[in-house]
Amino acid sequence: YTLALAVFMITGSKIADRYGRKKIMLLGLALFGGFSAACMLSTSLPALIVFRFFQGLGGAIITPIVLPMGIEIFGKAHMSQIASVVGAVTALAAAGGPPTGGVIIEYASWRWVFGINVPLTIVAFLII
Repeated sequence: YTLALAVFMITGSKIADRYGRKKIMLLGLALFGGFSAACMLSTSLPALIVFRFFQGLGGAIITPIVLPMGIEIFGKAHMSQIASVVGAVTALAAAGGPPTGGVIIEYASWRWVFGINVPLTIVAFLII
């Protein structure tokens, strides 16, 4: 996941600049959500590794587009507030992800660590 995210982030950003941020954001969400579901349903480690790579590709598309889309929607006058919200959400996800994953694994299955992304992705898709 992290390798695909790091390698394709700049490419995802350039593709969004060329073909439109909204369209490419929806593509990234579809990849991320679809392969999150695939990870959840994976039956082998090699399949899980491949699915995680493509999930990371979706993340690489989404990540660099969020801030420019926010600025496009709310205007440059609100750039500092947009950056603050994006930074706060990112920090909350980084800090809250491991304990949330621990709770999910304790009371459900490791599969739901990936499954939790599916409804969140659908909501994001509908909002965009």
